[in-house]
Amino acid sequence: MVCILQSATIGIGSVLFVILVLAPTVSCRDESQIGVWPAPVSSVCTGSTPRFLSRSFSITSTASVPSFISRRYMSAIRGVVSQANQWARKGDKEAIKGTVITISQIKIPDRAPSPEGYTIAINKNTVTIHAASNAGIVYALETFLQVMASGKIPCKSFEIKDAPSLQHRGLSIDIASRYLDLSTLRALLDTMPALKLNILNLHFSDYGAIRIRTSNSDLTDDLNGMYPRRTIQRLQQYASERAVTIVPDIEIPTHASGFKASELASFCKSPEPGLVDSVLNDDTSTMGLVNDTINELSDIFDSSHMFFVGGANVDKDNGNCTADNLQSVLLKAVDRAQVYGNKEPAVWDTANNAIPYLQKIKSTVFVRPSAVGIPSKNSVVLSGYRSENASTPSFPVM
Repeated sequence: MVCILQSATIGIGSVLFVILVLAPTVSCRDESQIGVWPAPVSSVCTGSTPRFLSRSFSITSTASVPSFISRRYMSAIRGVVSQANQWARKGDKEAIKGTVITISQIKIPDRAPSPEGYTIAINKNTVTIHAASNAGIVYALETFLQVMASGKIPCKSFEIKDAPSLQHRGLSIDIASRYLDLSTLRALLDTMPALKLNILNLHFSDYGAIRIRTSNSDLTDDLNGMYPRRTIQRLQQYASERAVTIVPDIEIPTHASGFKASELASFCKSPEPGLVDSVLNDDTSTMGLVNDTINELSDIFDSSHMFFVGGANVDKDNGNCTADNLQSVLLKAVDRAQVYGNKEPAVWDTANNAIPYLQKIKSTVFVRPSAVGIPSKNSVVLSGYRSENASTPSFPVM
């Protein structure tokens, strides 16, 4: 018996509240399958006789693999097998005795070299994993957990090869609009490796709140929840152990009413009630506050490849502020993130389209599903607005 899974070309973008998913294409010659999702680049399962894990099963390595990875997945694997009561019988010569991890550069067909790639296969009585980094090891062990979903390996032998087709596979959570406690964020991070998601954008700045405590700790009108600096730093460590990078999202110059608690901030005078004190003015005092905030956030977050600075609706005038005023605020924020924090800026598609400079520098563009004609040579991330997501049946709202 041979069962082959071949992945279709799909994308998982960084989205607000939703994940766009497509089912993998499966082709099998009989009913025995390896149920792995997202579908790997290739998966071959041979022999209809299942394999069972020995009670002495262990995870070892030929290189230095962090102990927290081995401990977490040993516990998870043992839990799955014990719950299903599928341990190998005493004297079973086909029992799988352990997993051996080797750190090495690997080549995956139809994929560019990636530190997140891995191979996993059965070699006699051992499951062997080859990966180029801790992230690859995490993904390989997550895949093995899925293979073991029934408590046993569903075939005599298998080989899986996988590497990402997309560098950014993420989820963005609007914690400005709704505070989430630390246990909820940790539970979310626990689930992300199973889906091979590697970026968590924390959208902590929006109407009425800036949730991360800085030296300007009064930057919120909503006192229901703020995240101290030490809490965010510990959360980043927790995420890193799960091959996830946390990226900060701040919304500038619009959606910025969280700044109004500071006497240093001034705002555009808008005739629309919902926009009063929510669009930052382009003056020395306000920009000093914005720069100090970005400086502190750059120090708090260790992600070097991205800092989301917003730019929603900077393509049009707002009250007594022109589009040029709004774009000036955004560009100064972009410059601060680049120069002080050595971060790659990320902006909304409306900002990218309106400001030619953003199309020339190294940046990332967050694109709504309805957007068209994105003039950029840079990375593009499929994203979305809640109103659009809610009206799109194929986007499950979380």
